[in-house]
Amino acid sequence: MTLRDIPVIWSVAGTDSGGGAGLAADQRAADALGVHCCTVVAGITAQSTTEVTHIEATPPAVLQAQLETLAADMPPRVIKTGLLGSADNVRVLAHFVDQLRQQRPLALVVDPVLRASTGAALADAELRAAYRDLLLPRATVITPNQGEAVALLGDDALHDIPAQARALRARGCEAVVITGGDAAAISRHASLSLDWLDSPQAQGWLSLPREATPHNHGTGCTFAGALAAALARIGDGPDASPEPVQRPRPRSVGGLPGTLAPWLPMGLDGVSWRALVPGIRHFRFSGVDSGGGTVRLLAIAPGTALPHHGHGGTELTLVLSGSFADEIGRFQAGDLADLDPSAKHQPVADTDRPCMCLIATDARLRFSGVLRRLFQPLVGI
Repeated sequence: MTLRDIPVIWSVAGTDSGGGAGLAADQRAADALGVHCCTVVAGITAQSTTEVTHIEATPPAVLQAQLETLAADMPPRVIKTGLLGSADNVRVLAHFVDQLRQQRPLALVVDPVLRASTGAALADAELRAAYRDLLLPRATVITPNQGEAVALLGDDALHDIPAQARALRARGCEAVVITGGDAAAISRHASLSLDWLDSPQAQGWLSLPREATPHNHGTGCTFAGALAAALARIGDGPDASPEPVQRPRPRSVGGLPGTLAPWLPMGLDGVSWRALVPGIRHFRFSGVDSGGGTVRLLAIAPGTALPHHGHGGTELTLVLSGSFADEIGRFQAGDLADLDPSAKHQPVADTDRPCMCLIATDARLRFSGVLRRLFQPLVGI
């Protein structure tokens, strides 16, 4: 494969003398996902993992020269923005995006870098206004963290994260992901890192186990850079044959995700299953309950239906093996179902193989029918 065959993205962002964030993080994300990243310097910072001591915006004429030089030789499928340094640089970039879109399709991923992971402010009021007025209406997707979402909305900011995302989309961007990896844990899901997605296709929480680490420098840059790379690779088309991207395989222990090892170090061989009803067994994890909620494994025999039920709170279901279908759709291994209290369904395992799921709830289920409600205290769900 030659350079001409590799998807090209541009990162218009700042340098990080510590090498953890900014253009350095974007370059690593692009390399990992098999795209070529052109690094356009919009600002220079003096920073480490603990502080930012100086920020110098690139002069607009220098930014313009970089963009023009690249456009003649390596036009991008996606532009990803990070630290832009000044409102003048935002204006240069917005005008250039319009020019490129007159020639070919172009996605714009806006990471509104308004505050560093160290807490340092990286944007003044004029720059925040330029983001709102010039970049949000042109953005394919924006990826603010929770603090940046509030800063972008200003006086219009609400406390509810889904409402913040709706308000940001109302300003013109096609999709919003409000990231939560570096935010304070949400009490009812303290073990999860939660991002809120709002797009024309879907709205809901994206969740992964929260890593117990203080090393979150550059997380927002990496997330947005990886998203830009993924959008560029989508542009390969269904008939393209890009080089396979080598990704680290998730850790597993005895057929279970590695994150469950502290509770089940022997994997599935260490599960003490209990019968719920004929064809359905469960295992309840101890030490992770919150209020009326639980975390459990559920094993469902082929073709077996769970009782019809609603939810007293949120339910997250990760399919580990097999598949099931309900009124919402069909879910197979690797899929995550995120259900709110309004959801009522009756999952049925597909007939070809057993279905195993990891299920987390923050309140008891609500079964239909008197007998099922009487039976509920006996099984503890």
